[in-house]
Amino acid sequence: MEKSTQALFLDTLKLFGVGLFNGLIIIIITLPLGLLVLPGTLSIYASYGVTLALLSTTLSCLLISMTSELKSAVSRTQNTSVAVLLLANVAIADKIALLFPHDSPLPTLLVGIMLSGLVVGIFLYFLGKFNLGNLFRYIPYTVIGGFLAGTGWLILKGCWPILTNIALTSGNLTVLLSKPILIQWIPGLFVGLTLCLLTRFSRKIYYPYLFFFCVFLLFYITLFATHTSLAEARSMGLLFGNVSPVSLMTLYHGFDFSAVHWSVLMDQSFYLLLLVLLTTVGLLLNTSSVEVLTKKNIDFNRELKTNGLATAISSALGGGFVGYPTLSLCIMNQRIAKESRIIGITAGFTCLAMLLFGTFVLNSMPRFPFAGFLIALGLEFLISWLYDIWFKLNAWDCSIILIIFAFIVFEGFLSGFIVGLLVSSVFFSLKYSQIKVIKSALTAKVRRSSVDREEYLKELLHKHGDAIYIIQLQGYLFFGNTNSVTTTIMQRLQAVGLTQIRYLILDFKEVPSMDSSSSLSLLKLSNFTQLSNVQTIFTGISKEITETLPVELKENKKTRFFNTLDRGLAWSEEMFLNEITSIGKPSTTLQNALLPFALQCSDIQKLVAFFDSNTLPEEYIFISQGSPSSDMYFIESGTVEIFLTSPMGVKTRLRTLSAGVIVGEIGLYLDLPRTASVKTKTVCTIWHLSLEKLNQLEIEEPELASILHHYVACQNMVRLNYANELVSALQDGR
Repeated sequence: MEKSTQALFLDTLKLFGVGLFNGLIIIIITLPLGLLVLPGTLSIYASYGVTLALLSTTLSCLLISMTSELKSAVSRTQNTSVAVLLLANVAIADKIALLFPHDSPLPTLLVGIMLSGLVVGIFLYFLGKFNLGNLFRYIPYTVIGGFLAGTGWLILKGCWPILTNIALTSGNLTVLLSKPILIQWIPGLFVGLTLCLLTRFSRKIYYPYLFFFCVFLLFYITLFATHTSLAEARSMGLLFGNVSPVSLMTLYHGFDFSAVHWSVLMDQSFYLLLLVLLTTVGLLLNTSSVEVLTKKNIDFNRELKTNGLATAISSALGGGFVGYPTLSLCIMNQRIAKESRIIGITAGFTCLAMLLFGTFVLNSMPRFPFAGFLIALGLEFLISWLYDIWFKLNAWDCSIILIIFAFIVFEGFLSGFIVGLLVSSVFFSLKYSQIKVIKSALTAKVRRSSVDREEYLKELLHKHGDAIYIIQLQGYLFFGNTNSVTTTIMQRLQAVGLTQIRYLILDFKEVPSMDSSSSLSLLKLSNFTQLSNVQTIFTGISKEITETLPVELKENKKTRFFNTLDRGLAWSEEMFLNEITSIGKPSTTLQNALLPFALQCSDIQKLVAFFDSNTLPEEYIFISQGSPSSDMYFIESGTVEIFLTSPMGVKTRLRTLSAGVIVGEIGLYLDLPRTASVKTKTVCTIWHLSLEKLNQLEIEEPELASILHHYVACQNMVRLNYANELVSALQDGR
């Protein structure tokens, strides 16, 4: 018992230690982000940025740690959201300076940050509540990649004011290369490059963090060895100066709603849309990665609600920075400690302690490690999305990423966003217009319905079946590829020297959806077929697509709709065969069916004597699924239907047989239970041969038995040959 208590105490102590380590890492990451969000002339408000970052991270970390499905989740302010806020803040400050030069931009900036986080949080929550999380998976991967590459550039660009208080511009190159300034940014660049290499190539996930702490330790040892005081280091620009979190009361006083320029905020609402987009995608990508690496099934919609509530509450309490679980820390926690909410809660309280009591600590910290961390982050984004991506995507997709990145660098995020959507749309149209939308183009000469007709009707279909043209479509339909399909069909209808098409069948079974412009193309095709006296049959159309079709198309007298291709094809065959009257209808008696296989007519009469003739009423089941196979039947007149009954009682039609065909022969010859049921659709005249009579025939009249066997074999060979022709045609795409 004592040993168990001791083990529990050590495990708990380990969890607190891991949580403290997580908290320190989060602080190291969060502080430069707080400084980055208010750059340049806004750096006089840097203390507010640090407070917002720490407050947001504290609340987000605590709330998500207590509610997330992943118990070891540790949340922090995300750099992509900070990059968007940075752009928005600069634009807001410039607009206020232009329109209201005597007003402070601080209230507008603070309220803008708070409202952005509140809107994003509410959006995430309702996205999860209505199970819509997977919708954002359809955002083009290339657009996301271009934004993240652009984010990496903005992070790198924003590092220099943190390192040197001097922006990275061509006009400042001489100053940046001077000796006093070199001392400030070269160590940061070294730290950034080393962290980037460790992150990419180290086998241990905590090596970069250990290196980071060693840099701090080495810095203070160097100060001690060179007898350099903190004040002297601060004057050299190596330490943060006069940057410390403001008190929460001071922060709340900054939210002066009466001094907010709402019109300026509304003008920059585009950045809110961008923030929602990047946050949702980033959260889902992170969650997917955690799910794969931890081998746990995670409910995306629950995580959206959890993170949405945490962000909304954090923003309402004065935060506003969007945060969600950090992939690297979640994986590290999984590997070095068991799942426990203690880790995230401890990390959250560590951030809270820095917020309340960290003034001296913050002003005693060197600048270059924080800037180095941001350099590593920016480099990782650039390398991942401008170099690594070439080994994962094709040249077209990589080109889109480069185009978006270039516009972000030279024209700004707004231009990159617009160009990204436009270029992606153009590439989408070009790419999918080249995809083969017509899965197969066959005729009734090759592909027939499941109705097994009399031999002379089969011959008619084989001879004249090109008059029934069957197009099977696949994939998403939009104006470009639908117009290509309609053009191809119209060219075939107008072709000289080919069989005139009487029935056009368009099968939509493998078409999940289509846009409204496709409906116009189909209406155009329908009008053309009507003028050409061609019957158009639509099969397998979903309810969603049907609702998008124009009323004129649905009411066209030359247009029909069927649930399945088989039903539409069967109707077309029936209508077409009824039109052919030039060929007389031969008799379908059993004697005529067997006659080609006998040497003498007298043999047929002897053979037929072993059969019994019966007349069956409509809807009469004469073969039952699962029953023993002791009979076979020849359909002399009428129509029968083969159907399958599922264990739930659902009936599925398999084939329809007309006069002149046999049924039940396979089960009889193989001695297998009936695999399906057969019932009459009309009054039928059938010839019945039992197993006993078949055995008697083989014993008493072996020559007559061979005639019957030859007939049955030929019937099945014809069916098999048709099936082979159909498979070959489908493989060729004809």
